[in-house]
Amino acid sequence: MDTFVRRPAIDYASAMAPLEAGAGGVLFSMIRDASHAQEAMEWVKFAPRGKRGLLGANRDGNYFLKPTKQYIKEANESTLIGMQIETEGALDDIERIAGIEDLDFVLFGPADMSQVLGVTGEVNHEKVWEAISSVSKACAEAGMAWGTVPPNDEYASRAADLGCQLFLAGHDFAAIHRGIIETKNSYPSLFGEKSELKREGAY
Repeated sequence: MDTFVRRPAIDYASAMAPLEAGAGGVLFSMIRDASHAQEAMEWVKFAPRGKRGLLGANRDGNYFLKPTKQYIKEANESTLIGMQIETEGALDDIERIAGIEDLDFVLFGPADMSQVLGVTGEVNHEKVWEAISSVSKACAEAGMAWGTVPPNDEYASRAADLGCQLFLAGHDFAAIHRGIIETKNSYPSLFGEKSELKREGAY
């Protein structure tokens, strides 16, 4: 199973660290606009597409054992790169971001976008869905995959109807919460009344 790492697009070093450690890709959070997304893309691609430094001594280059040309080709072709749409600037620039060469997907962040739109925490508000529709339209026109973080099945279904292909439908901490609750509920004589997961899905 491959992995990709969510990182803020702060600087070249923070983008490079997970890739050199062997991660299969990077999801950049809090993208400000299309120029910011393009800069981040250049950090993670070798020339001629980008400006990533060439070494090959780390896990991703098999500690100098992978031939250089093969290393560059495989990294540029197979490294999964995504951009999160969760700021006003990124939403305004969604058409340009969706059209960035070699970008694999964009991920709409409902929680942060709800703050931007003045409906903090109301991820099911129609203002948020209007923003999702804008992302959906731009991605459809650009042939770009897009995803989101659905808090429940109904939300996921509505997003799927708009063309969403990627769903962050679970988290490690949610699985831990459910595991603890299931264990407690298996021992009512020890823990008393049954517990329920108070928050649904990702929120």
